[in-house]
Amino acid sequence: MSDHKSQEYVSSHPQPNPQRSSQLSWNAGAWFGPMIGGTAWMAASGLMLLKDGILFPGIISIGGFVLVCTVTAWMWAQRHHRDYFTSLMQALALVAILTPLIFFTFKASLDDQALRKVGVPENLYGSLFICGLVPAIMIFLALTIGRRQRPEPPQP
Repeated sequence: MSDHKSQEYVSSHPQPNPQRSSQLSWNAGAWFGPMIGGTAWMAASGLMLLKDGILFPGIISIGGFVLVCTVTAWMWAQRHHRDYFTSLMQALALVAILTPLIFFTFKASLDDQALRKVGVPENLYGSLFICGLVPAIMIFLALTIGRRQRPEPPQP
């Protein structure tokens, strides 16, 4: 490749920024697996509800799944300009917000039979556990991996 063409290639294909890198790295399986796996319940519940003609909560649930998939796909497309850990925490925050929103929509608009069908726990503690699971994972990651990523303070 000529020198001009190689410079053109490098400028058109962004390189990872070493200042933004972390010990975690972008990997398609590690990125999309948990995001799709952690929100598949939204798609499954929504499809079950739509099949039964229960539109509003079904659309909200499927919409949450599509939103997470869209945002995480956009983050993946921007991965050369984004820090993995920060992106992971932002994606988890989205799931942490959507989960109680969808649960609240289910509880407010479904009867007991439909709630059981989509797997919403009958007692308050089960719902709180599920809604608190992603925030708990975020806190764990922030305290373990997030601490190791902080730059060392300057030495006098």
